[in-house]
Amino acid sequence: RRGLLPEPPRLEGGYRIYSGEAVDRLRMIKGLKEWGFVLRDIAKILVLARRPASNRSKIIEVFEAKKIELSHTIALSKSKQRLLGKVILECRRPARAGKCPILRAIESMAG
Repeated sequence: RRGLLPEPPRLEGGYRIYSGEAVDRLRMIKGLKEWGFVLRDIAKILVLARRPASNRSKIIEVFEAKKIELSHTIALSKSKQRLLGKVILECRRPARAGKCPILRAIESMAG
């Protein structure tokens, strides 16, 4: 879709036969997606991977940026987890007049 994988011509039956190199590239793309890389970053890594020895520091930079991004995502998820725990505890307390604490928490986050 984005030119990450060379597209071989179709055979008579409509099938395509990919080279071993294309299959390896596809495995790399799938692996990078599993690690959370977006297509833009995958494309950059694939270009850099053509000359790994001379692009090693640039490849490391891309992976370090992903690591930092994941750290932020984890921190945000932990914060949300703590908030959910507090809201659940509040909901388990004897009923009070007014709206459910879970719904109030959601509304305050959206506002």
